[in-house]
Order: sequence, then structure tokens, then C-alpha cells
Amino acid sequence: EDDPKDKKTLKPHPNIDSGWAWMVVLSSFFVHILIMGSQMALGVLNVEWLEEFHQSRGLTAWVSSLSMGITLIV
Repeated sequence: EDDPKDKKTLKPHPNIDSGWAWMVVLSSFFVHILIMGSQMALGVLNVEWLEEFHQSRGLTAWVSSLSMGITLIV
């Protein structure tokens, strides 16, 4: 039957991802910078939207709130 001495242990290759994991980390970092950066810029755009659409501050703030809420829920 199976003898424990006959089993060989498999060792992972030392360079298993060949640097691809760092590309994933770097791209994830840039995506977070772009998405969250654009979310935080909505406060600056809110002033322009107030002048353009002539609505109340509360109604105009819903655009930023919904955008941030949907991003965080997803």
C-alpha cells in the first residue's frame, strides 16, 4: 500500500509569479487613486453644478452622495 516514505514533497518554484503580482498591486493602486480621486473631486464640481442647474444645495449634493454610496456598496 501507500508507504509514507515513498511520497515526495512538492516544493513551489521560487519565482512562481515572475513579477506579475506586483503589476496587479500597482494597477490596483492606480485604480483606487483614480476612482477615489474622482469621488473627492465631486465637491469642487458641486459649486459649478449649483450655478449651472440653479437648484438647492441639498438637491445638488445628492449627486455626490449617491456616487460615493454606490461606489462603497459595490
